[in-house]
Amino acid sequence: MSINKFFVGGYVGADPEAFESKDKSKQYAGFNLAESRVDNDGNEVTYWHQVSAGGKLAETVLKHVKKGDKLVIEGSATAAVYVTKENQVVPQMKIWLSGFEFASSKEKTSVSVDT
Repeated sequence: MSINKFFVGGYVGADPEAFESKDKSKQYAGFNLAESRVDNDGNEVTYWHQVSAGGKLAETVLKHVKKGDKLVIEGSATAAVYVTKENQVVPQMKIWLSGFEFASSKEKTSVSVDT
């Protein structure tokens, strides 16, 4: 048995984008989430997470989530890396979204979707 449950809070880096499966039968949404933490040396470090959603949740993300929104997200995570233009290897989490809540808006509090 294995358990893969990931919770993180942060800010949406850009408006979510829609994309389709290769056979164009399914629509997905994707966005990056910035998480800031203080490391062991007292320096603030930003970690970027790549978030993806499908089905009704993708529709909800595309309709309600915008750049700068503060979210608390829940999903399953996979470790990944990407290489910058300067050839730096940067760790990243890829998260398959199962739910989210707005963390800082009076107008937006919670979005629930039956999946």
